[in-house]
Amino acid sequence: MKDNFDIHDWNKKRYLKEGINDRVLKAKLSDLNYDILTNYFNDEEFNAPNPDDSSRQINNQGDWEDWKDRTMDRYGDVDVEIDNTLVWYDQFKILDKEFVDDKEGYTRSKAAALDNWRKTSNYGLD
Repeated sequence: MKDNFDIHDWNKKRYLKEGINDRVLKAKLSDLNYDILTNYFNDEEFNAPNPDDSSRQINNQGDWEDWKDRTMDRYGDVDVEIDNTLVWYDQFKILDKEFVDDKEGYTRSKAAALDNWRKTSNYGLD
């Protein structure tokens, strides 16, 4: 008989239904909470993507709720895909066309601005 009941392990199995092929979690953003994610990542801190090619470091429940509320206000209850076996910046993905388009548009604009800056300044190496 097990001496102590592990609520985190129980929730992990209950919500994530972990099995041999279940390393990737797909869910609606509204279905995720800080406890589920910290158990999934086995860490109190993780990163969540922003639509401007940056990420938000989530250090506590308040950070998570702020990022989640802002994302849901702008994009709705989006689908997410989480894989804790990937490098930190690829672990959390938003599977929403508008979010992905915003991120790609920002990346293209940033690349064009940097390319223009490189061409018009002495800071470039070519």
